[in-house]
Amino acid sequence: MIIAPRTGPSSTTTPVSRLGRALDLLALLLVLLGAGGYLVSYLGLTRLRAAPPLEFTPGMAIQQLAEYHRLVLISRVALAAIISGVSCGVYAWFHERRARSR
Repeated sequence: MIIAPRTGPSSTTTPVSRLGRALDLLALLLVLLGAGGYLVSYLGLTRLRAAPPLEFTPGMAIQQLAEYHRLVLISRVALAAIISGVSCGVYAWFHERRARSR
């Protein structure tokens, strides 16, 4: 299969609006932020699970439970950020597609 060389600007690409670029950037940032938060939560939960059993004192049990709930909350917020980022990216795609069809 022989492909003809391209000359000049690509004939298959069209310019993207500023709003489209901004939405793409926002989507990327949300996904990266969510992935980072989820990684922090995962590492914290594995550290909490691998911790040796401590001598039982009522304060330590409550402290570990609070740490567990904090890490679970971080993971849920991170997943919400990832879902929001993907949704924002899909919206940006539909927005640009609709703008091109006009």
